Amino acid sequence: MSSVPHAERIHGDGATPERWMLVLHGVFGSAANFRGIARRLARGRPDWGFVLADLRGHGRSPAATPPHTIASAARDLDRLPDRVRGVLGHSLGGKVALAFAEAHPDLDAVWILDSQPGAREPGRGPSSTTAVLETLESIAQPLPDRRSFAALVEPRFGRAIADWLAMSLRATEDGLRLVFDLPAIRAMLSDYYARDLWHVVDDGRRRDRTHFVVGGRSDVLSAADRDRLAQAVVVHVLAEAGHWIHSDDPDALVALLLANLPSS
Repeated sequence: MSSVPHAERIHGDGATPERWMLVLHGVFGSAANFRGIARRLARGRPDWGFVLADLRGHGRSPAATPPHTIASAARDLDRLPDRVRGVLGHSLGGKVALAFAEAHPDLDAVWILDSQPGAREPGRGPSSTTAVLETLESIAQPLPDRRSFAALVEPRFGRAIADWLAMSLRATEDGLRLVFDLPAIRAMLSDYYARDLWHVVDDGRRRDRTHFVVGGRSDVLSAADRDRLAQAVVVHVLAEAGHWIHSDDPDALVALLLANLPSS
């Protein structure tokens, strides 16, 4: 069963947007990850508004009913009341964006940031998403303070990742707790790796409206993946960016979107 996601709406000062774009974060993220970029886009394109949603299991979105899948997360978005004409998603959010686009083939714009459309084996390295999830699952909550969280996470993943994850700590009556629904996230990740959505990419009806932005320093998409994408959709490579495109090269990403979002 779907639930209504928590969402922030951003538009230009005094603007009444004609169209809205859903913006979807990656695993362990939240709407806040794209707030700065959305504000810049809204200033440059006041005809568009931006709906920054917390995916199920993340941020301030309420608990959702299983199954926790990519398709379920996409259906959650149908409960947002905006005039949605576009969708943008990063990583896990990119696959949710593809599922949403499949259900809404008349969207004006689909933007996927460094996300693999096909099925693949989960990463098992020491800094993989799976390793992060297992570490978070092992932490006893509540925590007395942020320093104790950093002491558990920073030695394994570095300060940048620890600080980013700490953004999802919230004060409760008995201490700090992560806002993540970790069992839901585990189920969504399992579905993310198993689900193949190449057929959405290969659908010729969306060719000029679907844009993939690839980090030049990212290994999420293989050379074969990039070649296949180039045959089906519009591909942009940001040479200096890794997987975290929106933080590695925000200026280039904003410029791409401002230049390519359709006008009325």
